[in-house]
Amino acid sequence: MEMPDRYTINPDGSLTVYVDSQEYTFAKNQFLKSDKGRILMKHQAIVMLAEMTGVKVKEPVLLSNYNPVIYVFSRTAVRGNDTFAAVGESNRKNLFCDVMMMTPATTADNRAYERAVLGILGLHGDIYGASEMNFKDGDKPQTEQKKSEPAAKKEEVTPKEETNKSSEENQTGNAEPFWWNDTGKGVYTDRVLDPETFIITEGPCGGKNWTTKQLYDYQYKSCLYFAERSGLENATDDFKKQVYSCRRAIREYGLRD
Repeated sequence: MEMPDRYTINPDGSLTVYVDSQEYTFAKNQFLKSDKGRILMKHQAIVMLAEMTGVKVKEPVLLSNYNPVIYVFSRTAVRGNDTFAAVGESNRKNLFCDVMMMTPATTADNRAYERAVLGILGLHGDIYGASEMNFKDGDKPQTEQKKSEPAAKKEEVTPKEETNKSSEENQTGNAEPFWWNDTGKGVYTDRVLDPETFIITEGPCGGKNWTTKQLYDYQYKSCLYFAERSGLENATDDFKKQVYSCRRAIREYGLRD
């Protein structure tokens, strides 16, 4: 006997999912269809599906936290006498939107939850969680190689040389801020204040094990806030270091609007 389809897209655009001969219908705003035709159910829709089908999902288990972006969570779904465990992960390459980049741990846990629910219901592979893959999953068109004379070579400027240019040449075109040349030189070593390795300890992102570079990438306004702090005479040593490291990050990677 041929297995029935796991889902149907209805004429009104809604989605009907079949589990044990039962039908569960979701509105068209509760799922996405990827460029390659994959069905991507939104997280809240999968939570609803779990409730409707009697699936219980255990609390998340953190398996790994290698750095502030890489997380691995496990979730176990239970339905009757059946159990299904799944893992969700996040890393720089699979966080495909700004929200995910700001919440990598939540994204990893959502993926584990969605895979566990869809797995125990026998749907995973036919249906995916929306956090699992980008709906823009079509093949990228290859750009045509133009046969033309090579463009005139631009004068090469290293990043640090570029950040030392005058205010008229910085990325925003704005005047250099008052702190532009006050980056802790002679107060702390370059190694201590390196944006790639300095760990943020102050503010809302303190305790997340973020580097200054990650603060710049994902929370630029917070990075700028610390860079603009003045009157540091009575500030703690950690606060001063963070201010100087944030200033260095913005000088090295550029001012933003």
